[in-house]
Amino acid sequence: VTDIAVNGVGFDFTQAGTTLTFDQAGYKATKQHGVVELTVSGEDFSYRLNVLNVSKIITTADELLNLKSYAPNKKTYSWELWGGTASEENYDGYFILGANIDLGDSKVKNVKSVVRIWYDVEASAGFSGVFDGQGYTINGGVYGQGGLFGYLWKTGVVKNVAFVNAKISAEAFSNIIGVSLWGRLEN
Repeated sequence: VTDIAVNGVGFDFTQAGTTLTFDQAGYKATKQHGVVELTVSGEDFSYRLNVLNVSKIITTADELLNLKSYAPNKKTYSWELWGGTASEENYDGYFILGANIDLGDSKVKNVKSVVRIWYDVEASAGFSGVFDGQGYTINGGVYGQGGLFGYLWKTGVVKNVAFVNAKISAEAFSNIIGVSLWGRLEN
């Protein structure tokens, strides 16, 4: 093997016999997730494969509650708020559920301040990736301010997941998915 690329962007790798090991930092720098074209080339061959590149396969409640920590790209936005400073993160990635998740009575809350988002539709905070439940169920959870994603940004997609036995707290702006839903909900 002489070259490896994702959607035409090459990155480093090592080869030991028939095993290829990708340079994770180089691969992350391609910022490609979802269905991508993986090209593996040698002197007398070239293979192109469509593969699903996911940021994380979520299989436990702890992984789901810490979704932001697995995001490949994060950016913090700050603004002046009533004489102080407030901030939120924009994060992306392609996440899939690999099992049914039982949150029990875990608290789910993902917002620091809802004021900026309500007054500035162009604010870029929130989840801008894809969350595909693949038909699995998220059971339980006590959803507080901001729900699971905080905000679902314009490019954000949540699909193929069922939320059952969820509880909504009495906190302002409490919900299951997010405070503001500018993205898409499917299935």
